[in-house]
Amino acid sequence: GELIHPSAAPPTAKGSAFRLEYGLFESILAIDGIPQLWEDHYSRFASSCTRLFRDCAQIPARDRLRSSIDSTIAANPACDEQRIRVQFGMFPGFESPTYLVEVLPLPPGTSDFNEKGWIAGIGSDTLKSNDHFANLKAINIPLYNAASALCEARGWDDVILMNEQGYVMETGMGNLFAVKKQVLYTPSPSSGGIDGVMKKHIVREATTRGYRVVVGPLRKSDLKAADELFMSNAIRRIKWISRLEEREYTNMETKTLHAQLF
Repeated sequence: GELIHPSAAPPTAKGSAFRLEYGLFESILAIDGIPQLWEDHYSRFASSCTRLFRDCAQIPARDRLRSSIDSTIAANPACDEQRIRVQFGMFPGFESPTYLVEVLPLPPGTSDFNEKGWIAGIGSDTLKSNDHFANLKAINIPLYNAASALCEARGWDDVILMNEQGYVMETGMGNLFAVKKQVLYTPSPSSGGIDGVMKKHIVREATTRGYRVVVGPLRKSDLKAADELFMSNAIRRIKWISRLEEREYTNMETKTLHAQLF
C-alpha cells in the first residue's frame, strides 16, 4: 500500500466516514500503537468479505493488511489510544475492490469504564431487517444514521435496535448485554445483530472466569427485568447503561467485569 497525508488524499478518501459505494469496514482499537483483538478482527473481516464479494482472491491477506496497519500507525503521531478504520470494497473509479486504512487519535479515556451511566431509549422507527447481510459490519446502512440522529434529538447516548419480529438485536453503537442475578444475556446472531468482535471477546473471557453467559432471544420485557445493561464495541469496550426509558440500572457486575477483562 501507499502512505499518503490526509491533505493529499483523493476525493474518495475524504468527507464522511463511509466513502465506499458498497463494502465493509472494521474499527479497531490501538493502545500504545498495538491493535487490540487483531486476530478476531481479521477473522470477521475475511469471513464477511467472502459473503459480500465473489472473488476471494482480492481479499487482503492477514500479514499484508497488518503490515499496512502497522505502517499507518507508525506514520501518525504517537497517541495512547487510536481508532484504526479499515474500509474494503468498491471505491468510485476503481474496477475491483480495494482497501483503505486510516488511523485517528481518540480522546483520553475512550475505552475506560464510564462512571456516569449512559441513557438509552428504544425508537419505534429504528427497526432492523434480519436478512442475510444483517450480521455484517457493512457501510451505507441508513438505519445507523437514523439511530444517531434519534439519539441526538432525544438526548440519549444510545438507542436499542429491534428486529421486525420484536426481538432485541443490538444498539446503534454496538452489541447489548443484560445482567440478571450475575448471569449475562445477549442476543444471538440469528436475531440479526452485527457479529461483534468485542461481544465475542466478552462472551469468551467471561465464560472462562466462571460467568454463565446465555446467548439467545431477548425482548424488551427482558431488558426491563434486568439488573444491569451495558453496550459493547471494539473502541469503547464496555459502556454501562444507567437508564432505559423509565427503568434505572445498577452497575456492580458490569464494573467488575470491565476490571477483570481490561
